[in-house]
Amino acid sequence: MLELYRRALHIRRLHPALGNGALVWDPLAGPGVLSFTRLPGFQCIVNFRPDALRLPGHDGVLLSSVLLEN
Repeated sequence: MLELYRRALHIRRLHPALGNGALVWDPLAGPGVLSFTRLPGFQCIVNFRPDALRLPGHDGVLLSSVLLEN
C-alpha cells in the first residue's frame, strides 16, 4: 500500500492536470464508483465495488492497485 501511495504522489507531481484547477464529477459513475475529470486530459476512477469495472476508452492507466487485463 505504501508503494501505491508513493507512486500516486509521484504522478501528482508530474501530471499537468493535477495542479491547481477545477474538477468535474462524473454523474454517470454509478453506485460504488468515484469518477472525475480534470483538464488537460485526466480522469480519475476509483472502484469501491467488489466486482471489476470496465474502463472507458483511454490512452493509458497511470496507476492501479491491481494488475489490469488488456
